[in-house]
Order: sequence, then C-alpha cells, then structure tokens
Amino acid sequence: MKTPQKYALIFISLSLCGAALSAPKTETPPGEIQTSFESPNEISEFCSLPRILNTEGSLAGGANVFAAFTAADLKSTQKVCAADFYDTRESTDDVTAAVACPKLGSTNPGVMIHELPKTITRAKYLAEECKKEDQAGDMIAKFKQSVSCSSTPAILGYPRMARILGTQIEFPFTTYRSMDRLKHLEIATEGKASAVRLQGATSLIAQTWGMILSDDTNPSKSRRRSVLFKEEDSLLFGALVPDTKGEEVYYYANGSTIGDRAAKFQLTVPFAQVSSATPVSQWGMSKDFTQANAQKMILLREEGDLIVLDTMLNQQDRFGNLHYREFYVKLMEDGSLDWILGKKKKDADLTAAERTASTAAKKAKKPLFIPEVEQKETLTAKGYVRVQRMLLKDNDCGVSKENKMVEAN
Repeated sequence: MKTPQKYALIFISLSLCGAALSAPKTETPPGEIQTSFESPNEISEFCSLPRILNTEGSLAGGANVFAAFTAADLKSTQKVCAADFYDTRESTDDVTAAVACPKLGSTNPGVMIHELPKTITRAKYLAEECKKEDQAGDMIAKFKQSVSCSSTPAILGYPRMARILGTQIEFPFTTYRSMDRLKHLEIATEGKASAVRLQGATSLIAQTWGMILSDDTNPSKSRRRSVLFKEEDSLLFGALVPDTKGEEVYYYANGSTIGDRAAKFQLTVPFAQVSSATPVSQWGMSKDFTQANAQKMILLREEGDLIVLDTMLNQQDRFGNLHYREFYVKLMEDGSLDWILGKKKKDADLTAAERTASTAAKKAKKPLFIPEVEQKETLTAKGYVRVQRMLLKDNDCGVSKENKMVEAN
C-alpha cells in the first residue's frame, strides 16, 4: 500500500510538472533534450523527455531521484523527436521525411505529423493532403497544446503517473515539444479555413481552430498565454503524442456512449466486478494462468488502475475513448508480467475461411484479430497466453478539468 508520504510525492511531482510547463518563460525545458531544430524564422525549437519521479528513491534519500527510461520509451521518443518538418527533402528509399498538417477531425486543433509518402512531393502534400480530414502517409505523432479541452500537463503527466503507480495499462510515451509561433500560425490559418470548408463555420473543430488562431495572432492578449507561449511569445509549446498501431475500441470496458457516459461505464460488467465486495477467492476461479483467467484478472486490475488515475487526474473525456491492443503475456517466476505485442496474420496469408470471416467482421464493425501462426505457436509453447491489454492513448482532457468519475457517484 502507498504511504501518505508517497502519495504526497506523487502529487508534488504532478504539480511541479504543471508549474514548469505553465511558466511564461524558461531557459531550460524540463527533462532531457532529445533534439533541437531551427525554424525558417531562426527560432530554436526543442523536443525533450520529462523525467519520471522514483518515489521509493526520493523517499529514502530525501531528494528527488528519477527513474530510468525503458528501451521502449527511448525508441518511441527518438522517432517522434526526430520528425523535422522543416527539412525540405522528399522521402526516398533512404530518407523518410516528415510533414506537418492541421488536424481536421474530431474537436482538438492539433498538428498531425506524418511520414511523407515517396509517391507525393512535399509541395503537393502541403497543397492538397493537408486540406483533407484523412491525410495520406503513416502518422508519426500528434502535437497538442492547452487549448479547447486539452491540457499539456495532462498529456505529459498520464504516462508518468501511471509508471509511478505501477499500472499495467499501456500508454503512448509522450514528449515535450516547442514550435515557432509564426510557423504554428501558418498551420492554424490553414486549419481554420479547411475546417470551415469541410465541417462548417459552426463546427466545433472550426471554432477551436479559431481559438488558437486568435492566440497565435495576438499572444499578449490571449487568456491562455501562460500555458501556450514561452520565450517572449516566440515559441508555442505542447506535447507530442506518438501514434499507436493496431488498437481497437474497447467496447466491453467502455460501456454505452449514449447519454451519461461516466454513469454508463459504471454499469459495465468489469466495473461491477472490480467494485464487488465479494473476494476473488469466492469467484470459483482456478489459480491456473489460463487465457480466460489472465484476461479477467488483467482487465480488473486495469479497471481499478483506470479509476484511480482518472480520479486523481480529473479526466473529463475518458469514456468512449478506451482502446486495447492484442498482446501475449506470461506470468514470470517473480510474479511480474512479460508482455509481447501480438502480430496479425497478413492479408495475403489468410485462408479462404479467414478472409470471409475478416470481411464479415469489417462490415459489422467488430474487430477480428487473426494471429500470425509462427508467433502464436512459439509463444504459446513458452507459456504465453493472448489477451486484450488496455490502451489509454487519449489523455489530454485532464488535470485542470471537472472530475467526471466523482460526479457519476
């Protein structure tokens, strides 16, 4: 059980993160700088990796101690921080170029950073693809700021608080990014115009692009100035959210999205089970690490962790935004879980029956995961079972928001 002192350190770490990110000017960005860029306006930008507080070390030593980043953290960070959309090169077999466009779907006026397809020139992409809601090219990351429902401290804080608390829920590992305000102003101008053309002037995405366009145009008059700009308003800052692949909407855990979503979440089977007063020992389950047992207990642990995190961090927009990915998991001798991301069978390798089932599932909008045979056989032989692992990829609407979890009680 967490001690009161440890809880205090957790809240202090979140408060420090928010304070560092909302200061109007800073000489050194929080965390470890991964890359830096020079904009065409000769403004220096950076991409950095905020650290994770090691609460056990900090308690023992009396001073802040930071946890080491995992190999997966660093791999993800290196990819998103390396995305230089000022580089004017085209994509080739040897170079994968990046391009930035306004986000034109949903409600948040973020910036979509894509890999530039080899079949499209940069000029053509910017002139045509950036004006579409569905833009070509694999997405590298989304760049989001504290505007509309979004909060940069929430985006950066969620995966780090989850790591401190030891959850098994999967999170994209976010990074801190600045951008030349005038470059962002160009994107915001395009975003507002395209959103009006695609969705209409009264659409929420058009209105939110209008909000940040106004902020970029007159930062000194913006009520969000302290959470959007630094370096005497030359830099806009926010967070990069790495793109994840292969996720599906977690309907079973989400509950109905019609009406009061938080209340509907509390009517789901997983919520009833995790809040049940009946001990697990009386559920009639064996102690064997079977697929069924692993899936049930992992989901219940995720459900409990989700409730704690969203209550602590004032998440306002969770329900309907729960996702999962297929993983193989094994219970190790020390009681820890070893996770390996599941691979789907390639379309070209599907049998006739599998292809028919896959087509039917797509039409019904029900996900169907057909595992790659070699990975399945290899890992099953080693004692792994395949489960759905919760993924929380949309965590921007938190920290300084209404607490929907508490309100639903």
